[in-house]
Amino acid sequence: SEGCVWTARWGGSQLVRVSPEGKALARVAFPVSRVSSCCFGGPDLRTLYVTSAREDLNAEERRTETLAGSVFTVRVEVPGRAAYRFGA
Repeated sequence: SEGCVWTARWGGSQLVRVSPEGKALARVAFPVSRVSSCCFGGPDLRTLYVTSAREDLNAEERRTETLAGSVFTVRVEVPGRAAYRFGA
């Protein structure tokens, strides 16, 4: 709602909120290395649903990243925007 974008950092274990000018405004860390995507949801669009992956993890990483492949939720202060719906 403020023009910023949340980006998932594959291999970086985090989400980063980036301003329109490209400045990192906030970071959310996760207990997994492969954070893959996020989207807003919930009645007030203040919940981020965050996906992660187990793809290409070696045996040691699978043992230490037991939550890899999970979906996480994060409450944020600034709400997202509703999806734009269009018809064909």
